[in-house]
Amino acid sequence: MEWFDEATGTAWHAEYQSYDQRKDDVHYTVTAVRGELRTQGVVSVGIDWAGDDWRTAEFRPHLERLVREAAELLDQFGRSPGDGRTARNAFPAP
Repeated sequence: MEWFDEATGTAWHAEYQSYDQRKDDVHYTVTAVRGELRTQGVVSVGIDWAGDDWRTAEFRPHLERLVREAAELLDQFGRSPGDGRTARNAFPAP
């Protein structure tokens, strides 16, 4: 998924990496490009709010919003890949 934040001039790209069935998390590698500055990290987003049916109309938009919010938090705190830290969502289900 990709998006652009006009307020900060940041282009974002999030690429799905894996699903952890035990924790019910999905993991995305996110990249933020702001001018010549490029940062990258990994976010983990819990999807327990979706239950067993990921085919609902609300699933994808809600997941994308959570990934965007987690990615922006990751960027805000300047965490880099490989440091063992992730930004996990703490946002309510739709």
